[in-house]
Amino acid sequence: MSLLKHKEKKYLYLLILLAFVFSLWFYLGITSKDRFVLAHGYGSVSQAKEMISILGIAFAFIFSLVVYQSKKTNGYLFLTIGLGLLLTRSLLHSTHMINAMEQNSSFFEAIFEGENHFLLSIFDTIGAILLALGILTFLDNKMNAINRILQVMVIEVGIFFLILVKSRGDAGLLLNNMVVSHGMALLPVLIAIMPVFAFLALIMVARELYKEKDSEFARLLFIGLGLIFLRALVHGVHNVFGLETHFFQSGFDLLGGIVTGLAYYTTIDKREDSSPEIWAIAGTFLIFALSYSAFTFFRFR
Repeated sequence: MSLLKHKEKKYLYLLILLAFVFSLWFYLGITSKDRFVLAHGYGSVSQAKEMISILGIAFAFIFSLVVYQSKKTNGYLFLTIGLGLLLTRSLLHSTHMINAMEQNSSFFEAIFEGENHFLLSIFDTIGAILLALGILTFLDNKMNAINRILQVMVIEVGIFFLILVKSRGDAGLLLNNMVVSHGMALLPVLIAIMPVFAFLALIMVARELYKEKDSEFARLLFIGLGLIFLRALVHGVHNVFGLETHFFQSGFDLLGGIVTGLAYYTTIDKREDSSPEIWAIAGTFLIFALSYSAFTFFRFR
């Protein structure tokens, strides 16, 4: 089975062209200061960027929840929890993006408004590992995938404790200090690379499923999670090198979430009542509305 169908290629070419045009405008046509203002704060462009990121992951999460309710297997449970953690990560990143320049008077505020990249990396890492464990249950030949997941888990635990040692376990420092979360120093690099390792293992396991199973679910799941992996990668580039890659992060989350949600859609029995699709769409937009309400709360409190 081909990874990309012929009719899908024209859309891919269009996306690549749009990304190229946007890149020229964003990195050559506007100044660094303008880029920062566009990507952060309560401006309409910044808020829209964060909302489409949430919309994509919410779409995948709600579809996974609906499918799990009908199938009730451990694999779908792990996938649902993993996507739920990625959604939580997306929400926290959004509150950080629109509030990061404000002073934090409490630990609670720092979680949402500070430089919470370490917290984001933890949600990303655990979410990716749970997704990999979920996909593992669908595999016939599990040994390679099990070894890969175990190796990554050992690496992640090592990175986690190294970060705690280097930061002396100071949670306030990890949540509020930009020097800790950004730059080409040890701590920012460790924070940035945590989710990258986890997502690498995830897409390798997803590729094994795609190679084993000749199904639309396996194909679309591999593509969707691969796009979300690209978000984790460019977020790490932002943390280490300071490039304003947030628009690309939101785009990869949107596309990856939609494709992952469509993977779940292919598992729904079309001969049954169409209510699962209705619940999925309604739930997605409910999360979308609640997210916008949360932004309003943080702005006026």
